[in-house]
Amino acid sequence: MAGTLLCRAGCYRRRVYSSQVVAGRKADAERILGQMLKMKGRGAEVFAQDRTSIGELLDDLATDYSLNGRDVVTLEHRLRRHLRPYFCPMRAAKLTSGDISRYCEQRRGEGAATGTINRELTTLRRAFVLGIEASPPKAGSVPKIKLFRESNTRTGFLDFDGYQRLLRELPECLKPFFVAGFFTGCRKMELLSLRWQNVDLERGTIRLDPGTTKTREGRTILMVSQLWEVLRFEREKQQTHYPDCEHVFHYRGKPMRDIRDGWDAAAKRAGLAGLLVHDLRRSAVRAMLQAGIPETTAMTITGHRTREIFTRYDIVAESDLRLAADRLGGFTESLEKRSVENSHHTRTMDGVGRVM
Repeated sequence: MAGTLLCRAGCYRRRVYSSQVVAGRKADAERILGQMLKMKGRGAEVFAQDRTSIGELLDDLATDYSLNGRDVVTLEHRLRRHLRPYFCPMRAAKLTSGDISRYCEQRRGEGAATGTINRELTTLRRAFVLGIEASPPKAGSVPKIKLFRESNTRTGFLDFDGYQRLLRELPECLKPFFVAGFFTGCRKMELLSLRWQNVDLERGTIRLDPGTTKTREGRTILMVSQLWEVLRFEREKQQTHYPDCEHVFHYRGKPMRDIRDGWDAAAKRAGLAGLLVHDLRRSAVRAMLQAGIPETTAMTITGHRTREIFTRYDIVAESDLRLAADRLGGFTESLEKRSVENSHHTRTMDGVGRVM
């Protein structure tokens, strides 16, 4: 009979939907039994939530990323290096704000940036949201996770001199990817998932299908001549050596996954230590605006939905400020010169008038 109390060695064991030892008086066991009976309709659900580990929720999150074509490589790096070692042994129902605070303190001690910690906390929160949405639910609630305040200012970018230096240092397999990123402003995963069926060398276009981008919207990009030459060469090489490879950017015929090591080493050799792959996106925005491309057109090329986000990528370098200062100085000098000439002309005319 559901709800039977069993006394063993002074402890009462209830049998509702799971066995649980209640240390103490019989009245304590009866009280807990009553609470469970009130939730009879949710008995199995409560049991499942109580037993679910955070590791299981993180596994489900990784599966969700894979099914929806999201950046699984970055996620797995975040899970393997930080979230799993700390949270995996814990039960989802037992997670406290103290656990989260101690995790943040640990990451601070490891030198993690505020934005990095926020991304990790957001990942953890998303895992709990998916747990609630599961059937049956694997989590009863989403823990209250307060993110740290961070600056939205984007500072990393690459000028053309840096582009040339880094291009020389990158391994051959990363050079085509690098050129495409610099001239299109595409996101890393948009490029790594690009297939030859979406590249039209005759028309000089790259087509990103709906559902393959971060915004889930498709877009078409016209290639500059430098990118067209690189992709034409890569296409010939692929047809000769890797005819079964569908990916535009690959390593010996296999899709590239994590390019972090090769990128970081090359950036360091080029004197650009700390440069991120995502900085190519900011660099492309800046180059397009400097080239006189209208802002709305540049947003269409890069796939930015809002001007607010787009303007965060419009980096102003010291060289830009120097050029602006020189132009302003030249402009004011021309005004000053014109003022002197006008003054001289006025004095001349006054002198002529007095003579007459």
